[in-house]
Amino acid sequence: MFKWIKNIWKEEKSSISELSTRELLSMVSEEFVNNQEQISILNELSKRADLTKILKDIYDKASVCYKNGEYEKSLNYLNEYLTIPKFDTMGAYVFNLIIEVCIASETKADWAYDLAIEYYDGLSGENEERWLREFEARKIDYEKEIIYMEELRSRYNFDLSGETLEAIVHLERLKVNEYYFKDYSYQDSFSKVYNAVKHEVELFNEGEESPLNKTTCKGANSWLSKWGDLYKSY
Repeated sequence: MFKWIKNIWKEEKSSISELSTRELLSMVSEEFVNNQEQISILNELSKRADLTKILKDIYDKASVCYKNGEYEKSLNYLNEYLTIPKFDTMGAYVFNLIIEVCIASETKADWAYDLAIEYYDGLSGENEERWLREFEARKIDYEKEIIYMEELRSRYNFDLSGETLEAIVHLERLKVNEYYFKDYSYQDSFSKVYNAVKHEVELFNEGEESPLNKTTCKGANSWLSKWGDLYKSY
């Protein structure tokens, strides 16, 4: 049965289980497919439809856990998803979710990028090649970000995470970051960094000698305003 499969696709495919769902669907109504073969194809498609539902359910659970901040549970679901045999190309959205969960949980995501790269490197096709290039480029950007974050944390004498990290990254982009008084041993909290920036703004507003100008002072003021609530919590 199905001796003609190899001739049609000119590939080493000797059974319907080796064909993609798209290929199977295209075969169902072909005249050269006899009744028995049609039944086999339909049974295979039915089995895959059941498996697709199972995979979708697992992915949905992983996605909900991610949104709820249950990262370890989400990764467990995704690991289960990866261990189930697939009949068709796995969507990039699965790898994207794995990467997002790793980053959100502050777990190294190198392995997740490597997983996606290895997967798409073993496939052919325009879309597959596009995803391969994208994941390779994103991994490079991710590694650069890791180096930057490690260097950033080495310059601040307190924990950088969550909103505190976001605020400091924001500050690093401003001109006032070059001028405010920095003392690693003294500035052991976000509040002390905040006060140091505030001091530079006050000097400018009072007409004292200051490296700031109206534009850079406006940027510093905007930063102080945005992160005022965070300052109060320290």
